[in-house]
Amino acid sequence: MRIGSLVVVLFLLAASGAVWAEEDAVPPVREWLVLGSFSFDPDAGDPFEVAASREVLAAAPDDQERTEEIRWTLHPVDASGQLNFIGLGFLEEEDAWAYLLAYVKSETEQSVSLSVGSDDGIQVFVNGFEVHRNWALRGWSADQDVFPVRLGQGWNRLLLRVANHTGGFGGSARILAADGDGAPPGLTVQARRPDDFRPAWTRAFLRVEAVAPSDALVAQGENLTLVLRATLRNLGTQEAAGAQLRVLGPHGQAAVADLAMDAGEHRVISLPVAAEGLARDVAAGSSYGLALTWDGAEQPVETGVELHPLAVLRIVTGDPPLRPELDSADVEKLLDEWTWGERFRPDLFGGGERRFGDLLQAYLGGDRKAFAARKKEIRRLVRDGGREIRRRKITFIGNSHIDMAWLWPRAETIEVVDRTYDQALKFMDEFSFFRYAQSQMQTYAWVEDRFPAMMKRLDAAVRKGKWIPVGGMWVEPDCNLPSGESFVRQLLYGKGYIRDRYGIDIRVGWNPDSFGYAWTLPMIFKGAGIDYFITQKIGWNDTRSFRTGCSGGKPPTARRC
Repeated sequence: MRIGSLVVVLFLLAASGAVWAEEDAVPPVREWLVLGSFSFDPDAGDPFEVAASREVLAAAPDDQERTEEIRWTLHPVDASGQLNFIGLGFLEEEDAWAYLLAYVKSETEQSVSLSVGSDDGIQVFVNGFEVHRNWALRGWSADQDVFPVRLGQGWNRLLLRVANHTGGFGGSARILAADGDGAPPGLTVQARRPDDFRPAWTRAFLRVEAVAPSDALVAQGENLTLVLRATLRNLGTQEAAGAQLRVLGPHGQAAVADLAMDAGEHRVISLPVAAEGLARDVAAGSSYGLALTWDGAEQPVETGVELHPLAVLRIVTGDPPLRPELDSADVEKLLDEWTWGERFRPDLFGGGERRFGDLLQAYLGGDRKAFAARKKEIRRLVRDGGREIRRRKITFIGNSHIDMAWLWPRAETIEVVDRTYDQALKFMDEFSFFRYAQSQMQTYAWVEDRFPAMMKRLDAAVRKGKWIPVGGMWVEPDCNLPSGESFVRQLLYGKGYIRDRYGIDIRVGWNPDSFGYAWTLPMIFKGAGIDYFITQKIGWNDTRSFRTGCSGGKPPTARRC
C-alpha cells in the first residue's frame, strides 16, 4: 500500500512539471536525434567561429546511424521541454558542443518563427544553412531567442548546435507561426528519419537582422558620410540575385546598395548616407527606414533604423568632425558624464535629450557663440550634479566566493584559500583603503591549522578593521535541502568561532550562490542575531518570483531581516 501511494505521489509530481502542455499552446519539439560531444578550446573565444562539420550539416540520419564515427541516438525531452545532455554518457560535458536534429514537414513553403533555449550558447541550421547563432554564457530557459526561419515544402532538417562552457548543458526549440502567435499550419515534427524523406528547398528569402551607424564619419571624396551597416541573411536555399537595399529618409532615397546573396549567406552591407543631411533630419525629429527589393517585388523590413540625436551628435563631433571650425573635442566627454550622472541621479540629470538636441542644432548651424554657450550650460549642470553625487558615499568591499567542493578535491580548495587570503592581505599592505569581507569559518580554521604565519597577519587585519568576518555560517550551504537544525548549527559554530577568536558578533548573513533559499531563513537568521543578508541569486528565478509578502497575513514564523 505504501508503495502504491509513493507511485501516485511521484506521478503527480511528474505531471505537475509538464508545464508545456498546460501553459503553452505550442509544445516544444518532443524528441531529438543527438550527436556528441565534440570538445572546443575555451580560450579561443566564440566556439561557433569553428565551422560546423559539412558532414553533419548534410546528414539525414536515423537512430543508431553514424556521422563522423559517432552514433546518433534518439532521446525525448524532459517535462520542461529541454533535452538535457548531462548524463547521456558524453565523453566531454564541459567546453564541448553537441547536435540536436529533428525533421520538420511543411505542407507549403512558409515563414515561421523558431523559439529556442540553450545552456550555454546555440547555433541553428535549417536545411544545412545557418539561420541564427548566439554564444552566451547562460542557464537554460525556454524561448530565450526567437527569430524567423524559412521552411520548404516537404521535409526540412532542423539542426541545433549547443555549446557548453561549464555547468548545465542542453537545448530546446518550439516552432511558432511567423507572427509568434500560435502554431503554424500543416507541420509535422519528428526525430526519426521519415520514410519519404527528400531534402526540402526554399526560394531566396532575405532578412535584415540589424542596422547600426558607424562610430565615426567616413570621407567619400570631398564629402563626409555617416555609414549605416545593415546585417542581412538569406534564409533560403537558393541565391538571391538582383536584390537592392535602400535607405529612405524624409526627402526620399538617401542611399542604395545592389547585392546578390548566396544561399544561407550572412553579410554586413555598408550604406553611406550624406552626413550633413542626415544629421539635420535627425535633429529636426525626422526618421529613416529601409526598403528591400528582390524578385521584382518590395519586401517588408521589420528592422528599423535607430538614429538617436545624442548618438548622431557623438558621431558628427568625433574624428573627423562635421564642423572642424567649432571646438567639439569635449562633447564626447560631456555625453559620457551626463549618461553616468543620469544613472545615479536622474532627478539632477533630466532633460538630456532636449539639451543635447539643442547642442546638435547649434553645432549644425555653425554658430560658435551659441554652441559654446550650450556646452557651458551642460558643463555647469554636470559639475553641479557631480558635486552632489560625490556627497554620497559608495563603499566597495573585496570578497572572494570560494566554492568549498564543486569540481575539485578538498586539497585544491585549501590551496585556493591559501592563495586568495595571501593576496588579500598583500592588497591591504599595498593599498591603505582596501577592505576585505570573508565568510565560511571553515576557511579560517584551515588557515589557523595549516598556515599559522598567515593567521597572525589575518588576526592583525581583523583587529585593524581591514578584514571583516561575515556570514556567520561554518560554510555557505545549499539553502534548499538542509533542515532548520542544520542551518542553526551552521550559525552556532560559525558565529561562535569568530566570537571566541575576535570578540565579534557577526550580524551580516552572506550566501550569494545558493540556487534557492528556504523561506524559514529570515526567522533562523533573526534568532541567531543576523540583521542583514547579502545574496545575488534570488533574482535568478525565472519561474517563481521571490516572495516578499504573504497573502492572508504573516505565517507564524515570519521575521524581517
